[in-house]
Amino acid sequence: MNISIGARTDVGGRSNNEDCLAVLDKERVPIRADAVLVIADGMGGRSHGEEASAIAVKIVRETLMDLLNSSSVKPLPPAEDILSAAMRRANSAIFDISQESPELPGMGTTCTVALLSEGVCTLAHVGDSRAYLLRDDTITALTTDHTYVAEQVKAGNMSSESARKSRFKNVITRAIGIAPTVEPEFTTVPLLDGDTLLFCTDGLYNVLDESRILEVNDGSDSATAAAAALLETARKRGLRDNVTVIVVRIASDVLSATSARPSPPAEEIVCPAVEEVSTLSQIPVETVPKSLDEPVVKPNASTGFRYVVLCIVFAALGALLCFGVLFERGYIKGITPHVPAAKPQPGKVEHPAVVSYFGLQYAAPTQLFYKPVRPDFLQLSDNGVYVALLQSGAVVHLNSLGQVDGHLSSVGPFSVESGSTDYFAVDKSGDLYRSDKASGTITVFGRQTNQKRVIAGRLANPAAIAVSDAGTIYVIVGEQVYIIREMTTGKQ
Repeated sequence: MNISIGARTDVGGRSNNEDCLAVLDKERVPIRADAVLVIADGMGGRSHGEEASAIAVKIVRETLMDLLNSSSVKPLPPAEDILSAAMRRANSAIFDISQESPELPGMGTTCTVALLSEGVCTLAHVGDSRAYLLRDDTITALTTDHTYVAEQVKAGNMSSESARKSRFKNVITRAIGIAPTVEPEFTTVPLLDGDTLLFCTDGLYNVLDESRILEVNDGSDSATAAAAALLETARKRGLRDNVTVIVVRIASDVLSATSARPSPPAEEIVCPAVEEVSTLSQIPVETVPKSLDEPVVKPNASTGFRYVVLCIVFAALGALLCFGVLFERGYIKGITPHVPAAKPQPGKVEHPAVVSYFGLQYAAPTQLFYKPVRPDFLQLSDNGVYVALLQSGAVVHLNSLGQVDGHLSSVGPFSVESGSTDYFAVDKSGDLYRSDKASGTITVFGRQTNQKRVIAGRLANPAAIAVSDAGTIYVIVGEQVYIIREMTTGKQ
């Protein structure tokens, strides 16, 4: 494949650049692909977004170089598996760092990765950075924004015009590093002669609409010129955010294996932040596994740092214990974040602390239940919350005020032992389902009837379980997903 690549990044209207990119070309890097392109945007307003995007690009780049190593004689796995492995490792590394470092809560970044090989572009995408295909004087988005407003538009609850003006347009619903796992969205596009691929962060498309992007690209005689022109045009429109652009042009002989000319050597482009990741987040190359399914080895925290964390945890537990005692004796009134606040008394105005999260405003956390609970058991339904108590293992039902409201007790059939490997789910009516690995059964405990009913048996080690709003049960048995529907007779 004969391609040319141009890339630019700019701090725009920010004081620092949270965008990051990497461009790998087979003429400069020994990989079994024509090119690999990576673009990431650290989430604005979150802790260390610049560091998160740099870590993601670093790990994705190193993982792909390893899996696509031209010296390997092993057959290449499917492109989607390769990209998925790279993004999973980046996600695990960033999530683990944020969990082990109190000063790095909620690190996250968007990430779009493209693998170009044998006339096909395979994309893996998370977040709201975009990939476009420019072909025959038209521009087509290859990715879907993983944002709140995009989901509302897709569901028909919001118009595209309202979405562009919404103050929630930057609320990301899927990103690298904010959860233990991540599910990229994949797209495969056969490339034609004369195609142009454009990868950009939201700093570009927030100031240039698609028609203007197409016009600027068509007026540029090379990929490098197009990337520079797009950045300059966006700058003239008044940049308020970081901007990163990668332009890839497919030569007219891309589909001709016999007449394809060798690509001119394209220098590997990597954003400076990749090489300047702080000591805290260094991910050594040797920790990148050789297997697609092997997890990323997370960095170890120092012993002294762990002592500091333990001191903070014990201090917090002590404060919670004091709060519980005062609450139980009536010195502190209960506060619930789940019901509308009572109308303030005349002359008394309270101003709760506000926490910003992805552009939304949340009240400061308030304690719902004052007794100690198990940290590994929490189920939520439309009608309440189930919590397993730490001391007894009893499962109790709480209402929105944090009061015990239900018939489940420590002598009931759903007392949960410490270290239990069973799995639980709650349906919309508040009934609790248990997947019992020891007996190979699935049972349901009715919250209103206070009765247990076996609904499936003779299962080989049933594991995770979920229940839909319609009452359909999904369970994993032997690495396979099974579905259990209620029959019209009411029997299973």
